[in-house]
Amino acid sequence: MAPRRSKLDTEIQRLYGLPLGEFTAARNALAKQLRKDGNKEGAEEVASLPKPTVSAWAVNHLFTTDSERMEELLASGERARKALRAILSGGDPGALRDAIQEARDLANELRDRAAEAVTEETRKPGPAIVERIATNLQSLAFSPAAEPVIERGWMDVDLPPPGFEVLAGLQLAGQPKRAAKPKPAPVEKPVAKKPDRQAEEREEAKARERREKEEARAKERKEKEEARERERAARVQAQRAEAAGRADFLRRKAEQAERVAEEARQRFKEAERLAADARKRADEAAEALEKAEKAVKTGKGR
Repeated sequence: MAPRRSKLDTEIQRLYGLPLGEFTAARNALAKQLRKDGNKEGAEEVASLPKPTVSAWAVNHLFTTDSERMEELLASGERARKALRAILSGGDPGALRDAIQEARDLANELRDRAAEAVTEETRKPGPAIVERIATNLQSLAFSPAAEPVIERGWMDVDLPPPGFEVLAGLQLAGQPKRAAKPKPAPVEKPVAKKPDRQAEEREEAKARERREKEEARAKERKEKEEARERERAARVQAQRAEAAGRADFLRRKAEQAERVAEEARQRFKEAERLAADARKRADEAAEALEKAEKAVKTGKGR
């Protein structure tokens, strides 16, 4: 079940779905309204929201205008991850190939739609922006590190590439099916010969059959060991990629938090300066008032 969204979460998602040129004004207006309503914490959170990059905004536009196709993309990516886990347990690579191809086709279609939206909003995007849009869509489909973005339904910065887990899946999906275990060559029935020669040939046939069975078993053991090594390597690659993706995502959020904290410190310093200046002017006014009162009293005494 999807997590319950607060009213503020919905408002923030709406902000990131607006046309790119309207974001800053709408964000500031929402923060002002939240302060007016007494929601200081919410106002500070909204005021600190960064304007999305062009490529991140393009994906936000897809979340808003092409929600059904985005759901299909995310579902196909989930099927690909499940198929990859199944392969690591001995499953059929065909399901992984189909899921990855479906996700690729959807990502390409949505990439083109997002590029058209950017053209209408600002100007035709260059190859670098189009590539970042494609990377964002692939990460949403394949990378577990993108789950927080999927839950909230918007992006402010670009996502890292999905990493090695997809490459490992493609390698596993592209491997041909294991060849059937070779059957021992049939032993020809010996032609009736002298008893001593027939017994000798039977022993030779049995020895040959034992050798062939042992060779077949050795080959099968080697194939299984190689398959286990590939599976272990794929799991390690997938775990490393997931950890790297999560680390990069958390690093970006930490940098954002540091920027917000620095801005807050600057605002606090400015408020202190203004308060000190106000106190100084108040002291000067009080001093002037006191002098004026003394002057009035002096004048009356005369």
